[in-house]
Amino acid sequence: MLFNLGPPIRLEGKSYSSGVIVLPVNTTARSITLSADTQLAGFRFNPGVSVGFFGKLVRRDAEDIDASLLKKLQLLHQSLVTTSGHNARIVLMYKWLQQHLGIHHCPPQLFKDAIELVEHAQEIGLVSDELALSQRQLERQFKALTGMTPKQWQRTIRVKNTFMALKKQPDIELAALAVNQGFSDQAHMTRECKTIGKITPKQYLKLL
Repeated sequence: MLFNLGPPIRLEGKSYSSGVIVLPVNTTARSITLSADTQLAGFRFNPGVSVGFFGKLVRRDAEDIDASLLKKLQLLHQSLVTTSGHNARIVLMYKWLQQHLGIHHCPPQLFKDAIELVEHAQEIGLVSDELALSQRQLERQFKALTGMTPKQWQRTIRVKNTFMALKKQPDIELAALAVNQGFSDQAHMTRECKTIGKITPKQYLKLL
């Protein structure tokens, strides 16, 4: 969920002017182009929460959400534009979320348990066994709440964790990192990072 408070930005080649930007689920990294005077604010939902908040899994952009909710987000955007300072804007968004985001928007506990298990599971089938669900039931719930299968989710999290680990410890041996993050070997890690993150670990290290 982004609020563009300044000049247009480009996301995957599409220009977004000042306003509300709803980012739908994507299984790969997306490129963003920002100018020197860009001003962005926003928040990220925990897995499954956006479905409760929007009432559905958003597939497109702001045009895909309820008109009354969009109006509230547009009013928040206007308030952010007229508010100065990062801290003041953070407080403004925090108070807005306190008012508009409730416990009823959260996914069921079973899904939260599944998220934790899938991230570290060697085999997805073992997760469904532990939750007393069939693999098909698990996949349906994941798709409904995240737009991804459990396997896609696991792959995405592994790539994200790989880049976070590199940022914290840039001198780590890549072969050891691959094993630590659950990849079969360094080549497997490189392929997944390139496919999902659009950059290899070595390329990422050069940017740090």
